[in-house]
Amino acid sequence: MLSESYDPEKGDALAIVDEISQAIIGSDDIGSVAYLILDLAIRHTDAEKGSLMLLDSRGQLYIHSSRGIDHEISREYRLPLGEGIAGKILLEKQPVMVADLQTDPRFEHSDRDRYPTRSFVSCPIIGTEGVLGVLTINDKKNGQPFDESEFRLIKALAAQAGLVLKNAFLVEGYKEKNAYAEEMSRKLIETDLAKTDFLTRLSHELRTPLNSIQGAVYFLKNTQQASDQGRDEFLRIIENEADRLTLVLEKQLGFLREENDRQVIRKTLVPVTQLLKQALDSPLVRNVLGQHQVGVEITPDSLQPNIVGDRVQVNHLFINILVGLAGQLEKGRMIRIQVTEREAVRVEFRCDQILPPHVLEGFFRFRDDYGQGDSDLSVKLYLGRKVAEANGWQLEARNDEQGLLCQLLIPRMAAEMEDAALDMTMGRILEFVSGLLGASTSSLMLRDELSGDLVVRSARGLDEEVVRGTRLRVGERVAGWVAAEGRPLLVEDMDEDPRFDRLCGSLRYSSRSLLSVPVKSRDRVIGVLNLTDKQDNRTFSAKDLKVAQVVVERITSFIQSLKKMSGQSHRDLHKVVASLDSLLAAEMRYTKRNVYYLELVEALMQALQADEKDQELALYAALIYDLGLVLHDRRLLEKKHRLSPLEITALQSHPFTTLELLQDFDGSEEVRQIILHHHENFDGSGYPDGLAGQDIPLISRVLAVVDSYCAMREDRPYRPARSRQEALDALRQGSGTRYDPLIVAQFEGVIQQGHVATD
Repeated sequence: MLSESYDPEKGDALAIVDEISQAIIGSDDIGSVAYLILDLAIRHTDAEKGSLMLLDSRGQLYIHSSRGIDHEISREYRLPLGEGIAGKILLEKQPVMVADLQTDPRFEHSDRDRYPTRSFVSCPIIGTEGVLGVLTINDKKNGQPFDESEFRLIKALAAQAGLVLKNAFLVEGYKEKNAYAEEMSRKLIETDLAKTDFLTRLSHELRTPLNSIQGAVYFLKNTQQASDQGRDEFLRIIENEADRLTLVLEKQLGFLREENDRQVIRKTLVPVTQLLKQALDSPLVRNVLGQHQVGVEITPDSLQPNIVGDRVQVNHLFINILVGLAGQLEKGRMIRIQVTEREAVRVEFRCDQILPPHVLEGFFRFRDDYGQGDSDLSVKLYLGRKVAEANGWQLEARNDEQGLLCQLLIPRMAAEMEDAALDMTMGRILEFVSGLLGASTSSLMLRDELSGDLVVRSARGLDEEVVRGTRLRVGERVAGWVAAEGRPLLVEDMDEDPRFDRLCGSLRYSSRSLLSVPVKSRDRVIGVLNLTDKQDNRTFSAKDLKVAQVVVERITSFIQSLKKMSGQSHRDLHKVVASLDSLLAAEMRYTKRNVYYLELVEALMQALQADEKDQELALYAALIYDLGLVLHDRRLLEKKHRLSPLEITALQSHPFTTLELLQDFDGSEEVRQIILHHHENFDGSGYPDGLAGQDIPLISRVLAVVDSYCAMREDRPYRPARSRQEALDALRQGSGTRYDPLIVAQFEGVIQQGHVATD
């Protein structure tokens, strides 16, 4: 153990910090960095528990990483800056060491944190631009208080954490901006296609009436002796065709609105204050403000609420309001913006000038002066109001004693928030699940609350028109049948399965194999997960079905927690989305996909006579238990020479990074325990908690044996692959120390009886 050689008086604290820098230099993931720092702090001080808290966008501390603290407390912990012990330490930016909390006068009147502690060291984590969080270790295992040397070490670790976490935050911000840029690019492509379609339709519809009008005008110009009756006839043609043109334009504008509606139908949670700042930075706004010499500021007390809307559309709304207001004000005037949140989100644009009544009366109307003045700025306010009305918001303006007040009122509707939360997350969930099960085409259908029909909430590999147009009644086609029956459907070969013709009629699928599983909540079907087109032209199997049934349970739990979250202002949904993005990225980079790994897990669980539920859970866990490894520097995994003690510590944190990746998709305690303890040894010499024997979860013990066998059978940078017999001999040697003897014996039987071909 590293703590045995730790001697702060000899300057080892600096050496440890230097080693930390080397260990995490290849990692840009906040989770792996945080867990490594916390693990080092606990190991080198022999503490019972500890936590690394970070500050969220609302100024609240939350526990990002913890050891020895109840998982539920960690998940729900929220502490405003300045409140409680940790909140005060962060506010004052001063590290603290407490020998006995009960007798320490500094915290006599402070609110105690929710987990019990007596002695602790707590240090603020400070980046280049301000406070980031708090690193705390609690209660030494020997019952003694922490000493000055340990205090110096934790301060050094906190200082290092400030540097590396700041870098990780920058990388995370870059990833978010990159994802946003990709989304904007997609929207621009959609808009360009819609514009092309619109212009094509408009050209076609206008050609006939314009030709008729041109012909009538030509006749009237070139026929001097035309009778009154003839002239009246051609004037009627012009009048009728002009009316027709009006109808055509209204029709095409309706089409354009419909295309726009179809593009924004899937809204997201939009950060109001952030988009206001982006609008102020746009070249158009800066240019207009400069020309009219109008200043703008967002008041410091403005909140940062989220609303439901289309990010691009809301950004354009703010740009139009700012440009339109600037055009109405005298030079040297000021616009002050304040964002508040109660029953509704209110965005106030306060101007220090009173407008004449006649200007205010037509403030949001389109006024065309036919080239006599500047009507473009009035169009901006008109367009702003149209966007507000389309979203069910109120945009109004009035004079009061302080000047002009233009305010945007955005009601907070729980149903819309919930819907947006689903749209923001379901695509990522489906992408992750499809990767786990190797499906190229998939869809997640949820039941409409009003009609009960199944509608596609997310799809992968399907045409957008199919997604938009698909709505199934319960009992209709494959997904409807699964919803009606409440049981899954596995079709290995559609051409040979008689059920398929009955369920689909003349409908044909591009794949021969499919898997459709009901998503249930309290025994009620709320949706269906559909998977087709298995990768590498393989067919879905009973094993895939077992995994899928576990996965849909996680989807159900996620949807339920998401519904609760959408109505709670203290939870930041964007953090959940970022977490899912990290999970998806990790799954895509995950390389532990041995072709016979799942077969071995399944055969071993059956040999152990595990029940069906545990067999399903084992297969699911086998797909995800080492995901956290992808967040570590790959050079450590491929290093040919002996790892340093700190490099070993870094790798041993991967169960925690795996849990962090999964925390928002799968927070179940059973999966958490399996992943956390799959590196425990049967004799108690493993990590992270030194569990022994039957205290180690069964599936963790199974994964330890199968993982070791598969690893030994593969080539590694530091050694060639071992033969089947050599691998089995190594397992026998570790039986009773590293591995459960019963599981090793059963596993040997699985291999020798040839249940799974591993050669």
